Amino acid sequence: MISGVDIEPPDAGTLPWPVSGPLRAILSAYTDWEPCWFGVWDGYGYRVYPEYMAKTKSIQFQTRGGREWDLYRGPLSMLGTPFLHLTYETAGLVWSNDRSWWMTTDIDLHSSYIGGTRNLIEDILSALELEAWPSSPDDNITFDSDTLNSD
Repeated sequence: MISGVDIEPPDAGTLPWPVSGPLRAILSAYTDWEPCWFGVWDGYGYRVYPEYMAKTKSIQFQTRGGREWDLYRGPLSMLGTPFLHLTYETAGLVWSNDRSWWMTTDIDLHSSYIGGTRNLIEDILSALELEAWPSSPDDNITFDSDTLNSD
């Protein structure tokens, strides 16, 4: 409980719907191209909603753990939308077609990370609707490094 308000931490690995609206508004000002690209981890074991968009290809990202991702194209309005039947999981990787920004919401973490121009990051950091902090390559991003949203 913070300041007398009972606040639940976000679910790990998904972008909360209330965050997606303000974030979409900011991101849309920094890209001239639709569609966006959405990476959905294929290890969830659920089917992606077929009515959202056509699957374009499956790719392997060589990250720690070697997760495999399915890649989809769609409009920015899909940011924050659940991709999978029977779950609320959103895309874990999102970027604009013109590569002006990218976002990752790791399946094991409570936070999302966004890269882009200095102006984009400043707009995100100053948005009152978003809980945002600047980060650097030296920051600890393990599951237990978020002291505000830790379980």
